[in-house]
Amino acid sequence: MSSRFMRVLEDGWGDGYDFIHAAVDDRSRLAYAEILPDERKENASAFMTRAIGFFAERSITVERVLTDIQTESSPGGPWIVRPAA
Repeated sequence: MSSRFMRVLEDGWGDGYDFIHAAVDDRSRLAYAEILPDERKENASAFMTRAIGFFAERSITVERVLTDIQTESSPGGPWIVRPAA
């Protein structure tokens, strides 16, 4: 177990939350994930840029992204987003 997880077990939950951002290729099931401090659009966008790069390094082309991210201005979902060419 990680030392961070052990601290949580010993000390209880901390002052805030971390968010796991994950991307999974639906064909190979290869996954890329990061733990980030929040779900702000700047962090989510930067995560996707890094995830797309991760998959590209492995010759996997991202054609579209299925997401459950919702905002106040766009309720509902899931959404399919096509990365810019």
